Amino acid sequence: MTVLDITQHDSTGARAGDKLKGRVAFVTGGTRGIGAAICRSLASQGATLAAGYAGNDEAARRFRDGFAATYGTPVSIHTGNVGDPHDCRRTIDEVIAMHGRLDILVNNAGITIDKTVLKLSDDDWFKVLNVNTGQVWGVNGGLDM
Repeated sequence: MTVLDITQHDSTGARAGDKLKGRVAFVTGGTRGIGAAICRSLASQGATLAAGYAGNDEAARRFRDGFAATYGTPVSIHTGNVGDPHDCRRTIDEVIAMHGRLDILVNNAGITIDKTVLKLSDDDWFKVLNVNTGQVWGVNGGLDM
């Protein structure tokens, strides 16, 4: 059995496949780490990409520009707070306005505060909960299903 790593492009930047061609994907937390890897995988399958990020505009622009140069696939970037349901709705509306549709949503964004639970303030605790679990309600709630 042969296993194909769909996250890889050949030296010409060719895609591993086009099974997602014509689909628009929005990845929260999509400009770094696991989210960026998810974007690469979706791009390798032909998806049009939108990547959400929390606030480092310069890093997000570098990701966008580097992604297009490396993978030959443009990616739009959208800043927002996934812990805020109104911001979730706004970013989804922005993606749909820019791309005409939204087919795939990956709730990937997450944060950590480097303290033990016993040392977290109430504000820190609820910030982590709102971002890491609240986005499921906030982002998905922004979709018209």
